[in-house]
Amino acid sequence: MARPLDTSLQPAPRAARPVLLKSFGAAADGMRVDDARNVPYRRMGTILVDRHLITDDELAFALVGQENTGRRLGEICVEQYGLDRLALADAIGEQWEEMQRALSASARRGAVDETEAPGDSEVSSAAQSEVDELRVLLDEAEAARADLASKTDELGRRLAVLETLVIGVSDALAELRPLNR
Repeated sequence: MARPLDTSLQPAPRAARPVLLKSFGAAADGMRVDDARNVPYRRMGTILVDRHLITDDELAFALVGQENTGRRLGEICVEQYGLDRLALADAIGEQWEEMQRALSASARRGAVDETEAPGDSEVSSAAQSEVDELRVLLDEAEAARADLASKTDELGRRLAVLETLVIGVSDALAELRPLNR
């Protein structure tokens, strides 16, 4: 299903696919920010393309839109290409899990360095803000999944009632047909 591209955004020419890895700059699981900064994870656009939620062309246009507006890539894809918010939340969750696995592996290798580089407090507050935002998005996704599961259960119960009613009406019609002949 092809989605229209916003041709007002012109992507910069790219020689190859976007960079797959980005460094994570937030402290987690007892690690210091300077350690966590070097943990690789896939960029959101790569995850969305890998999951076939957007195309490479849509990613290129969305990245231009992100650069021009400063908005988050996922929000641009939701607005421009009809990306489902739950699918976006799943992609964010996948990215979060990759970061956590990488941080855990780094911590197990003993990558914690006790020295503090100048400017870490600035990185720390910006990185912590990013982590907090990811946690809020994950909480919203979990709440949406729970709500969806509840509604699905309710629809299942209503469907069962309707099926019972249809069977009852069908039986009543079957009893009436011999009388009409």
